[in-house]
Amino acid sequence: MGEYEVDTSSEYLSELLPAAREGIEFYEFAEHHAEPSDLRVVFASMAQVKHDLVCALNAELLHYRVRKDRMPRLSESAQRTYAAARRGFGSLSPVRYLNALIDEEERILEALHDTFEQARFDENNPRVADILRRHLPRMHACHEAMQRARVRMAISG
Repeated sequence: MGEYEVDTSSEYLSELLPAAREGIEFYEFAEHHAEPSDLRVVFASMAQVKHDLVCALNAELLHYRVRKDRMPRLSESAQRTYAAARRGFGSLSPVRYLNALIDEEERILEALHDTFEQARFDENNPRVADILRRHLPRMHACHEAMQRARVRMAISG
């Protein structure tokens, strides 16, 4: 297989993948430490979805030269959010750290949708759109489960 020049969708992916990897690490941790326990199921699902997405996209990016000097802004934001949520386990109410996680996941979903739109018209990289088309519904389902959990906790809380 040939090596392609960097294109817009692979540049987006070079920012999204580190953020998704941060998410895998965080949600695997959260799966064992979150309270109430029903959040653990949501976090385990999110970790699995992010893992599946990263594996699929990593395989695709092997064909592209991605500039390593780009500042991964999305990844830095994710790192800060996940670190704050980690510190919040046990000391903050779940609703409070869920608010930050939901906001961060919305930014990541928006970036994934932007990448999908770019990839749909990218003649050099048609598989990225297919990968995102398969994984975005699962990402949305996990995000919606987090939102429902936040509402349940706010009502009971």
